[in-house]
Amino acid sequence: MLVDDEIIVAAATRPHLYAILDGNPSFNISIRPVAALHAHSEAFKSLSEAEKQVFETELKTLQRVQALAPVPDAIPTLFTHDVTSALQISAIPEDSFARGFQAEFRDVSIAASVHRHATATRARNEQFLVLALHTVCVSSTAATPRSMSKIALPRSATQSLTWPRHGLTCKSSSGR
Repeated sequence: MLVDDEIIVAAATRPHLYAILDGNPSFNISIRPVAALHAHSEAFKSLSEAEKQVFETELKTLQRVQALAPVPDAIPTLFTHDVTSALQISAIPEDSFARGFQAEFRDVSIAASVHRHATATRARNEQFLVLALHTVCVSSTAATPRSMSKIALPRSATQSLTWPRHGLTCKSSSGR
């Protein structure tokens, strides 16, 4: 798909992407983090810092999109329409998404599957964020361990944490 230009990647990144992926044939983008690919890649280490950032962004986007696609043929369609995250997909009602992409995916069930997976991913991510916020709120009201007292947080960060969409607010009782 990359070689056939079915997936849109920055032109400057394309040769580096080929070289790095060709140099790591055992890399499986669906189960290994992108950092694992470039940590041992001489081709990646030879890139400038600016090129490394672009490369990493492109590869992470590719990894995110392939994780959302139930079949490989769905990946180019999502790239073509610049729909590359679970948040973007789940923001569209399922029936609208399925109808809109039915022709491109050649099957309404593929479009529905992409949408259901994106919605589940978004729900999982939001659940994690709510739990993380809860953990921060609970720990900020408890006694602060001596090792944590040396961490300097901006005053605004220690006073209030909010997530309005879910009606969550955490106000610090420490009064720093």
